[in-house]
Amino acid sequence: MSVGPFPLSPVITRLQQRAQVLELVGDAAGLADALAAQPAVDAAAYVTATEQSRHLFYSGAAPLQHCDVELLVVIFVRVRPASVEGPTARQRMDADLIPAVRLALLGWAPEDTQEPLTLLSAREASQSGQWLVSHQTFASSYRMTPPPA
Repeated sequence: MSVGPFPLSPVITRLQQRAQVLELVGDAAGLADALAAQPAVDAAAYVTATEQSRHLFYSGAAPLQHCDVELLVVIFVRVRPASVEGPTARQRMDADLIPAVRLALLGWAPEDTQEPLTLLSAREASQSGQWLVSHQTFASSYRMTPPPA
């Protein structure tokens, strides 16, 4: 039984453990909050989620409601000056950071009451100044079922 919300703490812990190329993993109050972040490290991710409930229905006397979840992982990698040796921000994003996030989350669910995460969309958010930023959006759902009275 669950009445939500979709838990972000286990997602953050999983990224910290499985996507160790990220030097910082935190949460954000939403996309604008995540994009406003200025991490003090070279590679970071911020996690936020939105939920959209569907219609309420009944199974016997028990109310049930499906809830769709979009889990947004906003990935930052610092753009280094051209004079610095090593991989570029684009190379790090494409070869290391995005694959690490996807491998950590794809097919995994934080609790057995949620559907496994699937990749819904991915896009570049921005590349300006010192940051290259990418969004990775994952989808899940769960059924809200209040405990018996």
